[in-house]
Amino acid sequence: MTGKQLLSHGLTLGVVVLMVFAAELTGEREIIFPEVTAIAVGLFLAPKRSWQVSKPRIFWLITLCAWAGLAISLWVPGPLWGKLSVAFLFCQLVLLFSGTGFAPLISAGVLPVMLGTQSMVYPLAAMALTGLLVLLRLGLEQRGQKQREPFNPLPPPGKSDWLQLLLRCGIGVGCIMGAVGIGAPFAAAPPMLVAFTEFSRPGNKARQTPFKTGGLIFLCALAGATCRYLLTIRLGLWLTLSAAVAVVGMMILFRAFRLFLPPAGALTILAMLIPESVEIWYPLEILGGTIVFLGLAVLINRREYQKKKIR
Repeated sequence: MTGKQLLSHGLTLGVVVLMVFAAELTGEREIIFPEVTAIAVGLFLAPKRSWQVSKPRIFWLITLCAWAGLAISLWVPGPLWGKLSVAFLFCQLVLLFSGTGFAPLISAGVLPVMLGTQSMVYPLAAMALTGLLVLLRLGLEQRGQKQREPFNPLPPPGKSDWLQLLLRCGIGVGCIMGAVGIGAPFAAAPPMLVAFTEFSRPGNKARQTPFKTGGLIFLCALAGATCRYLLTIRLGLWLTLSAAVAVVGMMILFRAFRLFLPPAGALTILAMLIPESVEIWYPLEILGGTIVFLGLAVLINRREYQKKKIR
């Protein structure tokens, strides 16, 4: 591993440890924003840019969706699946008009609804942590540790984009209803919705190796759940230690699979935030959700595979 890689891995670990330590020290669990891990993977660990987005837009899109998610959690009436669906649909529209491919914004809006957040701590923490990541990335670019990548906004949405949005939203809402209905809400956890959004895009490379991608997602979720269960729930050690060990395991898995998948990073840390009573079942819910979402993404892009076979 080169010096640049060590620095990138160290920054990823450091930001996650800082986040979880602050949450543990203050007793404010809303400080833990799992998508910070996903953004760190995309900004620091991935050899190529994970999303077509600029650094300012990363900050403002996360800010907008985090506050919107809190508002939905506080003021939108109805059952959990309905509120989750509203948040998911809102974030899909934001993504469509953002001029970017920055799917992690979906998790920023859906997570507070799933957790029933009622405190401003969550959006403020999301803003602070995202801002820190953006500044660290800027510092790496100025030092020559990371290459500056130009940002060209995506064109305004056309007919095909709207059709893809409608299909994705229909499938997403159906999966949310099903997951909540059977008592396995984390099968449609916010990072899973992010992953589905990315998998469903034409030309997505992770979807082209579904077993490898699905295996990595499951193992990252398993790493997070195992570390928290053994170190914190069973042995009573600090949650910060569990998160640190889990992130190290996540980075080892990324290098072993040669695949840097941001949603898998978020799922690793989401295991630190879920109720203790479902910790054992969490990896299985993620596995079930992965099979469904990946399978549906392959199905709706089947023409892409047919064209490859013809060639």
